[in-house]
Amino acid sequence: VTYGRLLRIRFVYIGHAVRRLT
Repeated sequence: VTYGRLLRIRFVYIGHAVRRLT
């Protein structure tokens, strides 16, 4: 697994959580 890929997945996960909260 590449570091960039992990970062991107984390970004998407955070975005989904924020959208759900908003």
